[in-house]
Amino acid sequence: MFYLGALLLGSLLPAIIILYYMPSSLESNVDIFAPPPEGLVSSHRRTKELSSTVTKKRNSSQITVITTDGQEKWKNVDSANINFQSITEKWNLPLTAIPILKEIQNKRTEYNSTSDILALIHPLKTGGTSFSLMLRDIFGKKRIFPGSGASAHFVHPIFQKELEMYPPNESPEHWYNKAIIYTHSILRPHAMRSKKKKEKSPKRYLLNYLREKVGAPLKEKKIRLMAMIRNPLDLAASRFYETECRVMAYTKGMKEATIPSECPQVNLTDVARIRTEIATTQCRNGKKILEGCNKIDFSHCESIDKFLESKRRHNQYSRIIMGQLPELPEMDNSRTPTYDDVALYTLRDLGGLIQYNENNDDEDFIWFAITERMKESLCLFYYTLEFDPIPEKSSRFKPCRPLSIWEERHKKYVEEHETFDYTIWRAANAILDLRLEAMKLEIKFRLDQGEELNSIRYLGPGCYVE
Repeated sequence: MFYLGALLLGSLLPAIIILYYMPSSLESNVDIFAPPPEGLVSSHRRTKELSSTVTKKRNSSQITVITTDGQEKWKNVDSANINFQSITEKWNLPLTAIPILKEIQNKRTEYNSTSDILALIHPLKTGGTSFSLMLRDIFGKKRIFPGSGASAHFVHPIFQKELEMYPPNESPEHWYNKAIIYTHSILRPHAMRSKKKKEKSPKRYLLNYLREKVGAPLKEKKIRLMAMIRNPLDLAASRFYETECRVMAYTKGMKEATIPSECPQVNLTDVARIRTEIATTQCRNGKKILEGCNKIDFSHCESIDKFLESKRRHNQYSRIIMGQLPELPEMDNSRTPTYDDVALYTLRDLGGLIQYNENNDDEDFIWFAITERMKESLCLFYYTLEFDPIPEKSSRFKPCRPLSIWEERHKKYVEEHETFDYTIWRAANAILDLRLEAMKLEIKFRLDQGEELNSIRYLGPGCYVE
């Protein structure tokens, strides 16, 4: 009898362990608003290779680290001290966000540098160039996917050239070694911007396009998404200043300034005139400009009022970060018809609860940064994904700040009219607060168990304060 009992227990034990560690993805009764997998092509299921010495498993009441020899290192960390309601109220989210935040906290964070590939979407002027250069230092140039742009959209000719030099069927190891993509380009499928094109380009779903071109070496990897998100007001001001109107480039003495007091007076009328003259000359010489040569009009650069009236930077986060969803509530038949729906979808997606590519079980967000909270964001990047901290790239910081030429009424206008962007930004901040608090609880437990603060690997300077 004892033998039969032991045999039965032994046969059930693996199932018990699997159930214990299953993510509680069904806890929340909030709709996922899962996007339709447009144009997805069946691909090989990825077999995860555990090259890391440690696999972390977290839930709301426990933190358990299991080493490769099967030994538990940390456990029984109570996270009941996380005040989910306080986080929700701080960032003006609906109370229905609480179960989603709990689900995010329950979700295991696992990253494998061999079988996973990180893909960073960093929209213009979000600080992604500096972080991309840090990623280059961390991984090394050979592991960067060709076509990646530290300060550019995906460069297809460079990707195509390397594809020809190293055909994936002849040099699969070259492509298996790739570990990081970074670009301004949108990674997930998104609506066409041009009404002239009748057919959607396959490049409109960049990640799937790359999978099809590279084949097995990329299809067998799990793509994990990262993003840069910036305060909508700062983002609009920076884009006006540097990309839309080139205030810095076309204001004499601006580039030479080393401290704010050296920044020259800005004359936006002159900036608009110079911008128009240079664009006209470029078009006459046969050069293409981003705005197009058919109608050269930079009148929106003549003042902040005209810029805001033009709505050129209205709803900046629509389709850029997460793809087709969330949709603008004012759209006909919007799948996120209220701003609460936008917030809840954003929580689920940026919180890593949505595996966008159902064929590959990937394209989930594993990390994102809030530009104005970059130091905190990097703390989570290093500690969660287990990278040794490196010096932050800060040489691109400029003393002449874009908001210096904005009046308070301009700032208030953006805050009142960019509800969509601010909803996404607030949801992202709530997730960041949650993860920082969870990290703090984990480190506190480790210290209580006798570890020394300076011996905790992957913990950046200043990332833990009592």
